[in-house]
Amino acid sequence: MAQAAVVMKQGLTVMKQVAGQISHLYAQVVHTMKTNVILRPMYKWWEGRFWLKEESCYLNRGRARLYAYLLLFLLIRSRSAKNKAETQALQAQSKEQIIATALRVSARS
Repeated sequence: MAQAAVVMKQGLTVMKQVAGQISHLYAQVVHTMKTNVILRPMYKWWEGRFWLKEESCYLNRGRARLYAYLLLFLLIRSRSAKNKAETQALQAQSKEQIIATALRVSARS
């Protein structure tokens, strides 16, 4: 039980670090797009397309962090659902193997 808590805490720490890195990268990309003459038209399109009204850098970094958390949550949920389905399939297969073994043993005796 204690080991599971430690693993969960480590996972949460990694999620926070990844979300922080994603939001920092997002802020760098936005800053580069705003300041580069060639990329500025793309930034204007980006701003209009994705509702990135630049009230403050912190607001948009927070939004990027929120999206990163949401993405990580959905990824973890889909992987846990996949693992659960695989576990159930293995349980069904092992039950079938146990029954087949029991039938073979009972047929011999």
